[in-house]
Amino acid sequence: MNAYADTLTIQASLTEQGDALIFGASASGYAPGLLVKQRLFARHEPSFYGTELEIEKLRDELELVVLPAEMVLPFFANPELLPMHMSWRLEGDAARIASLAPTLERGIAERKFVPSFEAYKAGKLRWTWDAVALDSKSRRALRALAGGLYGGPVRIGSKIPNIIA
Repeated sequence: MNAYADTLTIQASLTEQGDALIFGASASGYAPGLLVKQRLFARHEPSFYGTELEIEKLRDELELVVLPAEMVLPFFANPELLPMHMSWRLEGDAARIASLAPTLERGIAERKFVPSFEAYKAGKLRWTWDAVALDSKSRRALRALAGGLYGGPVRIGSKIPNIIA
């Protein structure tokens, strides 16, 4: 790590549709959404290096970068995408997603999930993950993410939104 590099703390919240709402903070407070977008996605080709990502204003001082659901897992599964000119600290759901993403990417490649027909009929995408394919750490992180979305604990094998797929 470079002692002179800026440190940006990244947090994320997941929407029910699977988008990641990402915000950053530095020692001086919340980082502007444009700064987060430009720095965090500087090496992310699928979002055209962040230029295609939207910024939403939550409050006067908080701006959120919206990472579409289909980009969440691939982005967080690849730590090499984080630019080297910054020091990064992932916290909260951002850290959980980053720890889960490689395992879930493998699960997708190995087809260790089943789509939810009930969610499909309701116009939503949800998945049931094969509990055997996940280690205990991944199961805990998945429960924590899903619990935040639904307001309580979620059992493996229950429907998890496509944020994770």
